[in-house]
Amino acid sequence: MKSTNTSFLLFFSLTQVFSQSPYSLDTNSIDITFGNYGRFNGNEVVQVTNVDTIEHLLTWEIGTLPEGIIVRIVDGILTYNGETTTICGNSIAPFTKFGPNEVSPLGIYSMDINNIEEFVFPLQFQIYIVDYNECSIKLDSINVTLHQATSEEYDISFDKEEIDLRLNESTGMIDFPHEELRIFNTSEFSANLKWRINAESLPEEILFLIDYQSYYSLENKIGEHSNCNFENDEFIANPSLLGKRFYMYEVDVTSLNNWDGFPYQFTVDLMLLDCETVLDSVVVNLLNGTTSNKDYEQVHINIYPNPVSDVLFVDSDIKISKIRITDIKGQLQFEALGNRIDISELKAGVYFASIMDQEGNVVNRKFIVE
Repeated sequence: MKSTNTSFLLFFSLTQVFSQSPYSLDTNSIDITFGNYGRFNGNEVVQVTNVDTIEHLLTWEIGTLPEGIIVRIVDGILTYNGETTTICGNSIAPFTKFGPNEVSPLGIYSMDINNIEEFVFPLQFQIYIVDYNECSIKLDSINVTLHQATSEEYDISFDKEEIDLRLNESTGMIDFPHEELRIFNTSEFSANLKWRINAESLPEEILFLIDYQSYYSLENKIGEHSNCNFENDEFIANPSLLGKRFYMYEVDVTSLNNWDGFPYQFTVDLMLLDCETVLDSVVVNLLNGTTSNKDYEQVHINIYPNPVSDVLFVDSDIKISKIRITDIKGQLQFEALGNRIDISELKAGVYFASIMDQEGNVVNRKFIVE
């Protein structure tokens, strides 16, 4: 019975303190919606006004949170406090001086949630406004509620419904330039995404590489026909008016001459991390756009050694005008003359030598730098 009275008196005391708060808040609640990406950026604040006739010193404290959540607070003096759940009781904690009728913000600057796919929403916690000189005195509180967006709330899509990809029969490469896809996210939050190529009869030798502009870096590249089988190979679509680039380019075709499947049509799905929720799809028409003369391809041209590490030799029965060296994305690395090419400055990977005679005829040969 004594314990019950003590608890009642403590609750009554806190109620009295809150009811006599020297602060007025424009709202007592903050709602935050996450996508499936475990980070929230952007200020969600409450405007706090000192309605007392004297000056007060303000600091704050965050209520109980599950492990794996990091909350960063923007307080009244715009100090961004990272990776902490409370500053109350810290001898070097920042504080705000509030004179009569002064106004200042307090709220969420950013949040991180580890393993958001396993996190249980909704979640509620409190930010307490406390007396800087006496942390046991909670002057007021702000309720924070975390939600997660449903799939219906996402608005992420390709900018086109259909594109053409034309393969060069000589090199097996997609001809550049080709149609570029962009991904637009008009949602209010970021999302981790996956992609999948739906191609039932496409030869295994046709291996696509996806080149996309992501949150972390300008380019990430993933092989195969999907990244659903890779744990960490997702990319992030941030809200963007310009969209994120999504290139497709092919890296290895060894049997195009024997394949009669052109034209071939397939779709690319843009999905959430479950690899089941499809946000949007684009139809891709794969075309056999031969750009070289088949009779001319019969001339004797041999490049060696292959793989190569320093000098590439060209053995040919035609008079060479110039040789263009390009990477697998079709980007020119350099031009060379003669039949001895120094490739020592090239990084390891797959390249193409476009060998041109004096009449403008071109023969393409693939080689590997190791």
